[in-house]
Amino acid sequence: MSIIVMAIIGAIVSFFLGFVWHGPVFGKQWAIASGMGWPENGKPTPPKGMSYMMLIQFIANFMIAFVLYYFLSGFLMAPMGLVIIFGLLIWVGFILPTQIMGIMWNGRPVRDQLKMFGIAVGYQVINMVILALLFVAMR
Repeated sequence: MSIIVMAIIGAIVSFFLGFVWHGPVFGKQWAIASGMGWPENGKPTPPKGMSYMMLIQFIANFMIAFVLYYFLSGFLMAPMGLVIIFGLLIWVGFILPTQIMGIMWNGRPVRDQLKMFGIAVGYQVINMVILALLFVAMR
């Protein structure tokens, strides 16, 4: 399968995971920690420009999947555990530090920063492992 097709599949999987992770699973906690608040009726209104943000998120997911597949393509014949370790190393080296810096400077109270950090890095590490498993399974 071509790298473009694999990256599109990976982007769709990442997008769905992000929707579930930042929606039903941790949506309320993330919204409160980020300062957006949570309405009393439990039904948040989407921010203006939501479709634009979703498009940008999909493109970002595509880029992550494309580069991860490119990096892992030489290792996809390796045992699954080794591929997962490579995916985790990429996460530790590139995504984790970026998340730390992005959340540290957002101006929110430390308690909120820690909640946002946990939710963000939890999503990203699970995303990287799922993508690595997907790419191994589809080799």
